[in-house]
Amino acid sequence: MSLSRRSPDNSHLSLSGERANHSLQIGDQYVVRDNTSWPIARAYLIGKRILPQMVDSLSEAGMIYADAQRPEPNLVFLHRNARRKILGASVCSISDDPAPISCRGSKDTAWFYIGDLVNAHTVAAVESPIDALSFYCLRGSPDIAVVSCTKAVAPDELMLQAYERKQAFVVAFNNTAAGEHGWQKAWDDTADWTGFKISSDCPALKDWNADLIHNLEQHKARSIKI
Repeated sequence: MSLSRRSPDNSHLSLSGERANHSLQIGDQYVVRDNTSWPIARAYLIGKRILPQMVDSLSEAGMIYADAQRPEPNLVFLHRNARRKILGASVCSISDDPAPISCRGSKDTAWFYIGDLVNAHTVAAVESPIDALSFYCLRGSPDIAVVSCTKAVAPDELMLQAYERKQAFVVAFNNTAAGEHGWQKAWDDTADWTGFKISSDCPALKDWNADLIHNLEQHKARSIKI
């Protein structure tokens, strides 16, 4: 798979000051933020080759932040439903030996996502928030919304909403046995949904962040040769 890193339009990630402050208040109901830890969490994301302007836009909108966990903070990604109401959060470790992603609140009807979930032409389901950021760096456009499902399971509610809105739905789970099983389950569960435009995509390497990093390293190597 040949991938090229894009510089997607992040204007839709910005919120007004009032809405951003509301996100900060609601998010703290699930995981209390620690602004002093954000530089560490931000550096982790940049180290994962996530576009700095995307990281900063999401942070300013209150959609991602750090908690007070020590010695390294956790990254917190807020879950929103299609109406952008905050209903939960994913908590992701940035340690060298990370714990599994944990969820607070709803993960069946609200998710961490990037893009316009209601009006996008295509909804892509990935496994983790880091995968969502990486996928959007690689493929992002105003026509796509990328949703983190936390695990390799496409939520029924997410697929049903895409079906009712006549959106294309891409199952873009990791290149693993679990990812393949998740795709097969999504296909089987929607087999009788007449007209549902469902398809599969997966990274060339293990996950979308590995693809992103590999893509940038190849680009850098080609630039040095030139």
